[in-house]
Amino acid sequence: MANLVAPTLIGSEAPAYAVTNNPDGTITIEFRDRFYTKDFNRRLEEDLRASGVPTVVDLLPAGKTCKEPRARYRPQEETKNLTTWKSSSDALSFTLHADQIRAGQTLVMTFAGSVDTEGGWDFKVADGPVAACLPVDDPRVVQSSIPESSASGE
Repeated sequence: MANLVAPTLIGSEAPAYAVTNNPDGTITIEFRDRFYTKDFNRRLEEDLRASGVPTVVDLLPAGKTCKEPRARYRPQEETKNLTTWKSSSDALSFTLHADQIRAGQTLVMTFAGSVDTEGGWDFKVADGPVAACLPVDDPRVVQSSIPESSASGE
């Protein structure tokens, strides 16, 4: 039987996300709301740890990333099938293939911008400790060099 962890928001609103332990050993995380409280990342870390996956979750504004190196990561080719994404009109979800995370490793989940899109997410598996995230400009994001006053036609 699947185990479901569903944190709730303040009041009677629906949960922002749900974590489900599937019978095949995978874990499904379904995001139902794009607006999260300040401690969202801490709660998601706790829920995934309770599911047996040591996790670090970092939420960043669009155009930001964490300064690297902050850990010794497994090669990407070893973890390329770590997640499987699914989206619908109601929610975005991904299935985590937790069997790819071994003892002494940590799942590092980072996203910038809106968490309800697959493209803002970055997943890595670290060997050993993970340093805190120091937000920096993401070099993969092209920054506009046109001053705002020029861009608006003033």
